[in-house]
This record gives sequence, C-alpha cells and structure tokens, in this order.
Amino acid sequence: MLSAYAAELKICAGIIFIATLLRLFNSFFKAIKRINTANFLDMLFNKGWVLLLLASFLLIGKFTVKNVFQLWLLGAAIAFAAAVYSLRKEIVQYLRLNARFYAVKKSLYFSIPLILVIVSNWFLSMSNRYILNFYTTTAIVGVFALAFSLMGVITTFSTTVSQVIQPYFTEAFMKKEKQDVLINTSLKYGLILVVPAMVASIVWRKKIILLIATGEYLGAKPLFVLLSHYPLYALIAFVFYQVLIAADRTKYVGAMHLIAALLSVGINFALIPLYGMKGAAIATLVSYGFLAAAMAVPALKHVKIYRNYLKVEKILLASAILGAFMFAFDFVWSLAGEIALFAAAAVIYPLLVLALKIIDKKEVLIIKKITPRFFHPVFDYFVK
Repeated sequence: MLSAYAAELKICAGIIFIATLLRLFNSFFKAIKRINTANFLDMLFNKGWVLLLLASFLLIGKFTVKNVFQLWLLGAAIAFAAAVYSLRKEIVQYLRLNARFYAVKKSLYFSIPLILVIVSNWFLSMSNRYILNFYTTTAIVGVFALAFSLMGVITTFSTTVSQVIQPYFTEAFMKKEKQDVLINTSLKYGLILVVPAMVASIVWRKKIILLIATGEYLGAKPLFVLLSHYPLYALIAFVFYQVLIAADRTKYVGAMHLIAALLSVGINFALIPLYGMKGAAIATLVSYGFLAAAMAVPALKHVKIYRNYLKVEKILLASAILGAFMFAFDFVWSLAGEIALFAAAAVIYPLLVLALKIIDKKEVLIIKKITPRFFHPVFDYFVK
C-alpha cells in the first residue's frame, strides 16, 4: 500500500527536513527579538503553499495528491530561501570569524533533539487524516479536516502572546529576573483568548460550519465538541515547552514529543476502525493532553504559577456569560444577522474582561498604549 505513495513520502521527507531548519531559524530570530521576521517565515511556510495550490488550481483546474505535496515542498523552499536571505549578514559574519567547532558542537547537542519535536508535531497534526483516509473516505477526511483546522486556528490565535513573550522569557530565565512574571503573563493571556474561543466553537458550531462551508460538513458538529479542549492542551504544552527549552531540557522535550506522536498514531489505528472521525478526535485529545502534562509537570520545578494573577475563575465566568449570549441568539440565521452577532460577541467579551477586572490597572494602561485612541475612553472608564 505504501509503495504506491513512494514519491509522496520522499517529498514529505523533504518538507520535514526544511521544516526542521525553519524551526531552528525561527528560534534564532525569536532569540534576537526579530519577532516579525519569525512570524512572517512561519506564515510563509504554513500558508504560502496554499496560495500556490490555489493559483495552480485556477490555472490547471485540477491537481493530484502528489501535486499538493510538490507545491507544499515548493512553498517550504521559498520560506527557507527567505530565511537564508534574512540571515545573510549573520551567515557571512559567521564564516569570516571561522566559528569555533566547540560552539558548533554545543549548539548541535542542544538543537538535534528538537528535530524530534518537528517530526513529532508533523505526525501529531497530520497522521490522523492519513489514517482516517486509509480506513474511511476522502469525504470523511474533509469533514474531520474542517473541524481540526478550525481548532488549529484557535490554537495559533491563543499562542500569539506566548510567541511574542518567548525571547524575553528566555533572556529573563538566563538572568533569573522576572521569569515567573513573564510565564504567568504568557499563560494568562493565552487563557483569556483560548477559553472564549472554545465556548464559541461549541455553542455556535453549526453557525461556524455553515458560514465557511456547506451543509455537507455538518457532520463535523460532534467533532467541535470533542476537539474543543485540544487548543487548551496545545496552549499549555507550548507555554511550558518554552520553560523546558530555556532550562536546557531539549532531550526530554524531544522524547516526550516522540511519545505523544507514537501515542497519537497508535490510538488512531485502534479507534478509527471502530469510531471513525470520533476516534481520530479522541486520539488528538489524548496525545495533546499527554503532551501538556509532560511539559507542565517538570516545568513547574523551574517557574512558579500565581493562581491569583491568572484569575481562571473570572475567565471562566466571562466565557460562560459570552456563551449564554451566544446560546440566546442562536436562532438568528441570516448572514447579516450572524455577522452582527459575531461582531457583538467580539465587543462583549473584552468588556467582560475589563468589567470583571481579569486584567489589572497596570495591564489596562499597557494595552491602552498599543491600541488606537478611539478605544481610550473605554479603558479610562474601567481604570477609574
């Protein structure tokens, strides 16, 4: 069976290799606080190939699985070229200095285990669909992919603050200055973003599906409920992953990601023949739940979590109120009405965050500095 996809597997190996190098480049850019460059390369690698695929479809009108992987590899190569170009000065400087082998050797010992993270993350995010395709149909894979991809969007959205804080946390951790404050901030704002998104994905799952797809994808409704905790687990794993990397626990991190990937593949093979898409969703939850615990438990030996600062109960209350609003207006189905509801929800939740004092006065003033003046009267009202 696999021999029929030999070419595709070779292309996948190339994609994984480039993804590994890009992950290392991104870590370097974050370490030197070039966050915009790191985010651009991440977007170019993850989304750029989709534009190539769309352009190919518009020109040719069809494509095969092999074509998809070829365009993905091309997109990855473009992202890699952009990364090398962005590092051109550093590369030239490195070659001129004839960097000592000891430094290179030390860097390799640190970074090689992270290759397991790259490969394992690929298996965690992709193996469910391949195994699902092996046992079911492409239509079922499409339905599952819709739910999984939307949860992936929530995950990316919720880890945005953590990615910005990461280089500053690493620097603080090395200096032993304010590392606890930064990791708590990373976790708190991740929760502020991920919890209401989880609630929305459950309460308005039908609206979301019909807004971006057709009725053929309504079979994804149960998956939204099952997968709703996946972004939370992914957030926890990512936040505490930063701690372990700063603590030089790369071997442990690589090993745990590998175990999570093997766990995902094993559960997928065990449950998909019995439960189909739901089996794939359960495998995702279990593997990411394991990864979250595996990252958090040892990381808590290096940082202290301030429960009073996180204000988890208030975040849950604000999200519950938002959920009640969404449920109350679930009967609205016109396009204009739905857009108005989404806009209202986007206004209500931040107001709840301010009203319940989930963020304190100092945090409000910091946020005020980076927002347009149009919103300043709102912030001024809540910091009186």
